[in-house]
Amino acid sequence: MFHVKTYISKDSKWYEDRLPLEKFKNQYVHLEKDHKKLPDLANTIIHARLYGFVQITYKGKEILGEEEYGSIAGIWGILLNLIYDCLQNGYSVEYFPDYVMKLTLKAVDTETVQFEIPGKNFILHKKEFFVAVLTGALKYNQIVHPIYKRAFPEGNSVQALAFLKSKLKEVEQM
Repeated sequence: MFHVKTYISKDSKWYEDRLPLEKFKNQYVHLEKDHKKLPDLANTIIHARLYGFVQITYKGKEILGEEEYGSIAGIWGILLNLIYDCLQNGYSVEYFPDYVMKLTLKAVDTETVQFEIPGKNFILHKKEFFVAVLTGALKYNQIVHPIYKRAFPEGNSVQALAFLKSKLKEVEQM
């Protein structure tokens, strides 16, 4: 079973100072569970970039996590692009938003995909992986959408939510 969680930095200290992993664990919160603990989340979203990481685990093994940190919107964008391109072409390559790190996703067969990042290589059940990532992206967007909608009423967050919901439905029917 896949688990997908978004972790947001309480501030940018850990990111700017490049604190070691063991020291920045106290610098972030689990967005889906604890977003109300970020008192200034709306202001941060509107006036700055949210930093942190997306953690993806499968049967307790980390596929993506703390070591792959950066702009949360950028990370989610990369993951969604990987899935979209893989669905369209059977293969996708993206680069991490804040530093050069290549991510590759390719169909192995109709049931499995290969997900590669430097030093990690996974063969994953395609439908389960795609549904887990799309569901995680949808949860993230449902939390930040109301904030974006208030701040940028002409923005495209409504279209982003609709697109995520349609892709999730499409993948669930695979």
